[in-house]
Amino acid sequence: MMTTLASGSDRRYPVIVERFEPDFARLGEAVEERLVQVSRIWHCLYLNPIVTITCAIASDEFYRTMERHRRICCRRVKQGVHPRTCRNADAWSASRPDESRDESIWNYSLVFKGILFIDGKRKKLPYAGRQTCR
Repeated sequence: MMTTLASGSDRRYPVIVERFEPDFARLGEAVEERLVQVSRIWHCLYLNPIVTITCAIASDEFYRTMERHRRICCRRVKQGVHPRTCRNADAWSASRPDESRDESIWNYSLVFKGILFIDGKRKKLPYAGRQTCR
């Protein structure tokens, strides 16, 4: 794990980026474990398999940093999973027969899109171009 401040961060409200090496055998589970550890600490929180991004306010810099790392994560994860499973949640679900559909959709979101929390509530990711890892 490596922690840095995002470039251009406001010193009063820094955007903190913690980087992780993805464990391809348990991508979603690793994100869930980090979520449990930090979910009540930060006003703004974004997690995916390679980063945890936190900030005290939902600033433009927070959202720019989140989108940049979402794209980086998609490229990294695509290197370790079958291309078909990257394209849609149904293919991901079919590749995980031991999980219910809801569980596999949750894991798909954790792995390919990441999850965003503002004030402790899960929020839909803002649309910023193509949302899938194609």
